[in-house]
Amino acid sequence: MDRSTGQPAAPDVPQPFGAQLAELRERLDRTREQDGEPVDSALLIADLETAYEELRVADEEVRTQQEQIAQLLEGQTLLRWQQERMMAMLPVATLTTDPHGIIRVANLATAHLLGMRMARVLGKPVITLFAAEERPQLRRLLSQVAGGGTGFHRRTVLVPRDGDAVEVEVTATRSPGSALEIGWMILDARLSHAGEEAGESPLPDALAGMATLATEAGDLQELLQRAAELAALGLGDPGSEVTVTLGPPDAPDALASTGVNAQLFDGAQIAHGEGPCITAFETLGAVHSPDVHHDARWPRLAPDVPDAIRGVIAAPLENGDRLIGALNVYRTAAGRATHLVPRAELLAATIAAVIHEFSAKSELRDLAADMERALTSRAVIDQAKGIVIAERGCTAEEAFEHLVKLSSSQQLKLRDVARLLVERKAGGTSLP
Repeated sequence: MDRSTGQPAAPDVPQPFGAQLAELRERLDRTREQDGEPVDSALLIADLETAYEELRVADEEVRTQQEQIAQLLEGQTLLRWQQERMMAMLPVATLTTDPHGIIRVANLATAHLLGMRMARVLGKPVITLFAAEERPQLRRLLSQVAGGGTGFHRRTVLVPRDGDAVEVEVTATRSPGSALEIGWMILDARLSHAGEEAGESPLPDALAGMATLATEAGDLQELLQRAAELAALGLGDPGSEVTVTLGPPDAPDALASTGVNAQLFDGAQIAHGEGPCITAFETLGAVHSPDVHHDARWPRLAPDVPDAIRGVIAAPLENGDRLIGALNVYRTAAGRATHLVPRAELLAATIAAVIHEFSAKSELRDLAADMERALTSRAVIDQAKGIVIAERGCTAEEAFEHLVKLSSSQQLKLRDVARLLVERKAGGTSLP
């Protein structure tokens, strides 16, 4: 109880670490100014040891922060953030709803398909986007997913705000994470089923698989290989082989193929410096050749085209205004396949978005590593300064100058000098 006020006494609050260091520095300055007067060395040493212990605790706190950064990189928050970024970049309509079907997140492709402003899309019941006769069945399917089902595919009819009804293929799945959310993908059926008999198209599954590559692939080569395999699946063209090329096709930085014939064709294009992939890259447009053996556009290439390959479709990979590679589809069936061209372009745009997101993730990891190194170096340097202050009875500025001089004389980085001093102190060795 505070007798002067009659109120409960305030609890003791420890001084901030910076204030303790400032007070210690004042005591050191006063000690140097005593000019021969006796110094309570035991008390001074105790204060220095306290400062050193505080530095050690601060180092442990920094390490705890580093562990938290690592957990953030691998945790659910980052996963969801990346998924939302990936969804926003996909060239197809994707959205996320709560268990009741209320739209919480949507990408620009969704707003474009619906002919609505984004602000009007968010908060809208997803069921109302479809034809009235389709809504009862969609409600039942939504309830099944919300109740624990994994998801569903359904061919149905979308009714844009302004325009004619569109036949679409809808894929809905439970999103990963603790909160129950449902992810939706809406594809124009003319694209997903063009040239195919009625039935379930492989394109939605391929696109959904690509959307997870940025978070699941261990390195760029694995990402390219899986993207090529998913593209071959999404095309729905049996016997076709696919190559994803990163960089100029005539001098690629990396590539991945799904078959030997694709690899042979890639090598022939590189050797001759011409071919559908190179043309698509140079012209920034999709290239379709029904019979590449007799295509006059690439006369030098024709003799080295593998016998098994007949038609070729190539589409550039574009990331904003940057051209980053190409997607190549090598068909074993002769004849035109114009229905596959827009599908290849869609897959190419998706792969480009995945590569961009993977690069962003890699940059984030590099930044976290740089932060960790910087935090570690700072903590060690602060420890070394405290040790020098204790040993030499100098100010913090003088201690730092001493470390800099040691760094220059020993031709070592400052953080390495600091680390050596800390290790020597821990081992009981005197400082230089």
